Amino acid sequence: MARPASAADPIALRDDDTADRHPTIPFIQRILSFSATVGLVAVVGVLAIPVLIASVGAEVWAQLTVIQVLAGVFGVIVAFGWGATGPSMIAGATREQRPYIFRESLSARLTLYAVAAPTMIVISLLLTRGDVPLSVLGTIAYLLPYVASPWYFVGQAQPGRLFVLNTIPAVVGTLVGLLATWLTSSITAFLLIQALGYLVAILLERRHILATLPPGEHARYSLRAVLALLGTQRHAVTGSLVSSLYVSLPLVTVQALIPAQVPVYAMADRLFKFGSLALAPVQQFLQGWVPEDGPAHIARRCVRAVVIGLAFGFVGGSLIAGFSPLASALLSGGAVLVPLSLSIPLGIAFLFVSGSAIAGYACLILLGQVRHVAIASIMAAAVGAPLILISASLHSLELIAWSVALSEFVVTIYQLVILRLTLRRGEIPPAAPEPEVA
Repeated sequence: MARPASAADPIALRDDDTADRHPTIPFIQRILSFSATVGLVAVVGVLAIPVLIASVGAEVWAQLTVIQVLAGVFGVIVAFGWGATGPSMIAGATREQRPYIFRESLSARLTLYAVAAPTMIVISLLLTRGDVPLSVLGTIAYLLPYVASPWYFVGQAQPGRLFVLNTIPAVVGTLVGLLATWLTSSITAFLLIQALGYLVAILLERRHILATLPPGEHARYSLRAVLALLGTQRHAVTGSLVSSLYVSLPLVTVQALIPAQVPVYAMADRLFKFGSLALAPVQQFLQGWVPEDGPAHIARRCVRAVVIGLAFGFVGGSLIAGFSPLASALLSGGAVLVPLSLSIPLGIAFLFVSGSAIAGYACLILLGQVRHVAIASIMAAAVGAPLILISASLHSLELIAWSVALSEFVVTIYQLVILRLTLRRGEIPPAAPEPEVA
């Protein structure tokens, strides 16, 4: 069990004060607070595309995108489900428990980073056909964000601290890296500086959160404790890992079977990911808002949350479908063009991604249905993976995108059915579940 932190610690008191106030912050203001983080990341992400293409070329940029997608898979292993369950875990824990949850999670994630990085480097070398600097530095840089703990501040409803401690260092690292790449035409400079920014964010988070522990308290590393803690996350990481493997499959398959089309699909995938990035603050807000006023309001708020998710998905999907051709031309200087035949199915896929994300992470996990979120991810992979592989063997990017849309539709329908059955049976926890702490 977690041990109590000192109530006299001034930083802890400031956290408590803000945490007590957050339920009274207006609905829109809180979404906008989380949006500041995502908005800045999105702007920098958009800026990075033309700068990198102009500095190192479309092919190197596309290879870098493949490594980023691969990092999404191995990052799930490093994060090990805390991105999904962490916000609810922190929201449901006492203020005294929270820093212990963070400390033990960080210890586990650093262990997983050391295990995952070498394997990712080997696979990156195969996919990039032996590009050592890109594979090694790309792995080091793009796995570091999964060691960071933005979920801790989401669970605390602390968008300001998330922005200052996590977002700003990462964004500064990316911007300085882009400047270095522009001046040197070296992707190595970009990755080194970007990795430094991510590392600074991790160190700042650690210093701030662990400052609330009693003076002189030191953690002792125990592999046995790490393994026991990882066991409590098995359902969350299963769903996240299967989902991540499936999400990365289209671009990795294109890289393997249709390498000449990698820049086109990489651009379409990147624009699709910007939509997912825009969804993040809405999801983060709803994860805290649904349980905020207690069990009596959860059922009604789950329904409203899903409606919000689907509405957001419709708007975002329409933008992805309609504006990807123009956006790709502008961002690449005409070097990479995404056709409507590719952007339309990806826009439809985003509608279902938005609905399933809210139903799963804001509702089902809260209701103790983590297993069904994992099952939904497995169903998506079972439906989509064979279709994606067949489509890639036919050299059709459009069929790959339609395969993605179909599988996301299956996930959404399954999760909505489970959510409806759960609410109908009245299976609502009497209080937020207490986190398991090794």
